[in-house]
Amino acid sequence: MFSAFVRSQVDVTATLCRTSLSAHARCLTTQTNAEGHYSLGRIPVGTVTLRVSAIGYGAATPSVTITAGEIVAQDVALKLQPFSLDEVVVTATGEQAKREVANAVSTVDAPTVVQNGPVANMNDLLGARVPGVEVLPSPLTGGGARVRIRGTNSLSLSNEPIYYIDGIRMTSDNNSSSIGIGGTNPSRVNDINPEEIESYDVVKGPSASTLYGTDAANGVIVIKTKRGRAGTPTWSLYNELGVINDNNQYPIAYRGWYTNPRTTNPDSSSQPRNGIQCFLTNTVRAAGDPLRCVQDSVSQFNLFADKDASPNGTGWRGQTGLQVSGGTDVARYFVSGEYEKEIGLLRMPSFAWGRVVTARQISEVPYEQYRPNALRRASVRANLQATLNPNLDVAVSTGYISSSQRLPQTDNNTTGLLSNAFGGPGNKNNGRFGYRLFTPDQFFSETVQQDINRFIGSVTANWRPRSWLSSRLSGGVDYAGRVDTDLCRRDECTTFAGSLGAATLGYKQDNRTKFFNYTLDANAAATYNLTPTLRGKTTAGVQYFQSVFDRNGAFGGYELPPGATTVSAGSILQADEATTLSKTLGAFVEEQFTYKDPRRRASSRPSAGCRICGCAGPWGRRARSPARRTRFRSTRRPRPAWMARTGARSCSPPLATKH
Repeated sequence: MFSAFVRSQVDVTATLCRTSLSAHARCLTTQTNAEGHYSLGRIPVGTVTLRVSAIGYGAATPSVTITAGEIVAQDVALKLQPFSLDEVVVTATGEQAKREVANAVSTVDAPTVVQNGPVANMNDLLGARVPGVEVLPSPLTGGGARVRIRGTNSLSLSNEPIYYIDGIRMTSDNNSSSIGIGGTNPSRVNDINPEEIESYDVVKGPSASTLYGTDAANGVIVIKTKRGRAGTPTWSLYNELGVINDNNQYPIAYRGWYTNPRTTNPDSSSQPRNGIQCFLTNTVRAAGDPLRCVQDSVSQFNLFADKDASPNGTGWRGQTGLQVSGGTDVARYFVSGEYEKEIGLLRMPSFAWGRVVTARQISEVPYEQYRPNALRRASVRANLQATLNPNLDVAVSTGYISSSQRLPQTDNNTTGLLSNAFGGPGNKNNGRFGYRLFTPDQFFSETVQQDINRFIGSVTANWRPRSWLSSRLSGGVDYAGRVDTDLCRRDECTTFAGSLGAATLGYKQDNRTKFFNYTLDANAAATYNLTPTLRGKTTAGVQYFQSVFDRNGAFGGYELPPGATTVSAGSILQADEATTLSKTLGAFVEEQFTYKDPRRRASSRPSAGCRICGCAGPWGRRARSPARRTRFRSTRRPRPAWMARTGARSCSPPLATKH
C-alpha cells in the first residue's frame, strides 16, 4: 500500500479537500480526509501513475514505484489552470470527465460566485455566468426570471430549461402562481438556497434530450448541493444586512394637446381636467373628419422622478445562516439552516397614504398595503454520504423550504402600477398625481400573497461490483405545497368592474396547489479495451418521471361585508379544481470510444502508463474556514475566495509491460 499527502502551491487560504484515485485492472478509488491525507491498498507491485486533478487546476501525474511490503509516500502539488478538460461534470449517468461528454457542458463553482457577488437567489447565481445562457430577471422582490439557453426556440411552447438537483428532477415553473398580477410571478427555482449549492452544470442545446428526455430540448441545469468531508466539524456562520435602491431611469409619459375648441363648448379643447388629448394617429386624418386634431403642444411628466408621486422607496434585506460539515472516512455529513427577510423598495406615496387614512378614518395604513412587496424564507438542509465498502457508497440529500411573500399588481395590468404610471397624462395636475386611472392607494390595497412549503429528498447509490463495471441508482421526490390568496377588502381597492361587479365591493380568492415530482433513474456502465489504443464504454439505463399537479380553488365576493377577509363571507361563492398526471418512461444506450487517451500516459515514463484510466471517483466538496465568520453586506458585497476542490486518480500499467 502507499499513502500520500496532497497540498497546493496557490494562496495559503486555498486547501485541496478531497481526491479520487483509480488504478488499472481494478480502478481503485479512495478519498482524502479533511487534512488531505489518503491511502490506497492492494496495488500490484511495480510502477503506477498517480493522477491528481482539480477543477481550476492542472492535473498532476507523478509515477510511483510500489515495492512489496512497503509503504510509499507521495506528495503532490497542483498549479492553477482555470481551463481544463480534466474537469468532472454531472450527467444523467453520473460523474464523467468533461472530455468524455459529447454535450456542451459548462460548470460553475457556486461558492466562489456567492462569496464575491450580490447573490440573493438562484436567478442571481445563474445570471452572466455561462456563455449562451441569458437570464432576464425581475426587479421585484420574490419575482422570477426567464432563463434562455441559446436563445428562444419556440413561439408557443415553453422555452425554459429543466432542472435536476442531486439526481432528481425538480419543479421549476417560472410563472408559478394561480393569481395574475400583470406578468411578474414567482419562480420555483428561487426556492433553492444558493448558499447550499456546491456547483451547477449547464447542458446546452437539444442534444441534452438524448439523456434527459424530450423535455430537455431547451437545455438542462444540473444542481449539486454541498457535501460533508471527513474530519473535525467545520462551522460557518454568515450574516447579511443591506439596503435596496432603484437607480433606473424610467420612461417619461408624454401627451399631445390641442387648445383650440372645435365647438362652442370650452371643454371640447384638451385640458388636464378633462383628459382630452390629440393622438398622432388623429393628426393625419382627413380635413372634416370629426376625430381630426392638430397638436399645438406636448407635455411630459415622469412620476418616478417626482418625490411626491413616485412609488419607489428604500428596501432592505437581511440574511443569516449556519452550516456545519464533518464526519469520518466511512460517513460524512453537511447540515445547514438559513433565514432571510427582504422588504421590496415599493411603498405607498405620501399623497396616497393621506387619502387612505382620511377615507377609512384610521391612524395608519396596514403595513401589507403600505409595503406591498416582501419576502420571508427559511430553509434547512441535511446531506449524508456513507462509504459502506470499497465497492458501494450511498448519498442521501434532503432539503426543506418555507416561504411567504407579497407581490403587488404591476406590469401589463389595467389596475397595475406600470400601466397607470407610464400611461399618465404627462402632467401632475390631473387629480391623480400623474397616474392614468388608478393610484397607489387603490391598487396597493389589493393584497396578493403566496405561501410555500417544499421538501426535496433523494437517495443515490453507486455500486462497483467489478473493476470494469459500475452502476448507479437514484430516486427521490420533490413536493411543493402552494397557497395563493388575493384579498380586496370592502371599499379599499380600485373601481375596476369585472363580470361579477366592481372590485370596491370586496372579494377573496384562495387557491391551494400541490406539486409532486417523482424521479427514478438506474444505469450501468461497462468499460473495456478494444485495442491497446482504443477504449470503449457502454452505458445502459432506465429513467422514470412522474408529475402530479393538483389544485383546488375557492372564490367569494361581490360583495364582501365590511371587515370580512374569508371566502365564505362573500355573497357569490365559486369553486374549481384541476388535476394533471403525467408519466414518462424511457430507456437509453450510450456508446463511447476513446482513442489514445492522454490520461493513460505517465508524465515521465510513457511506457508505465496504464491501459485503462479515467474512472470518475467521488469529488471533493468546497470547505469553509473552521473559524466562525460574520459578514455584513449591501446588495453589492465582495467576498474572499476560500477553498478549491481536488480529485486524484492512479493507474497502474499491465503486469506484462516491460520497461
